[in-house]
Amino acid sequence: MAEMIRRSRSGAPAMQRERGNNWTAAKRATFLGQLAATCNVTKACEAVGMHPPGAYKLRLRDSVFAEQWHAALLTGYDRLEAALLQRAMDAVELPDGELADGAIDVRTAIDILKMHHSRQNIRPRTPKGPAVRRASEEETDAAILKQLAALSKRAKVSRA
Repeated sequence: MAEMIRRSRSGAPAMQRERGNNWTAAKRATFLGQLAATCNVTKACEAVGMHPPGAYKLRLRDSVFAEQWHAALLTGYDRLEAALLQRAMDAVELPDGELADGAIDVRTAIDILKMHHSRQNIRPRTPKGPAVRRASEEETDAAILKQLAALSKRAKVSRA
């Protein structure tokens, strides 16, 4: 089994083994690809053998995944918009007001696009709590040196 770096409850990085029922990197990538293709969470979950509630929970606790989810949906909606516009432009209205086989009317296409555009300004859901700030290399070096100095001081005291 592969190992991944995850955040522990304290926020510190920790190694964790991937289990077959976890959201592995491969499952995440496939899920996001399916989400971009279908804009359907249930179908994307089915493609990776996972359940929608687990996907939503992962999105809440993993800000990177939440951003990727949002980007996948935007990609999917862009594809849908292009397809709807093409179908609307290809629609041939028959003399009796019926549409040619497989065509949608322009009004329906516009309604669907309006619904999408109204949702487009919604930001993806992010994990609860403060935003994670990554320490700079200098900050991590200083923290490590401080800990080493404290350990050295303790070692001197215990020897005495």
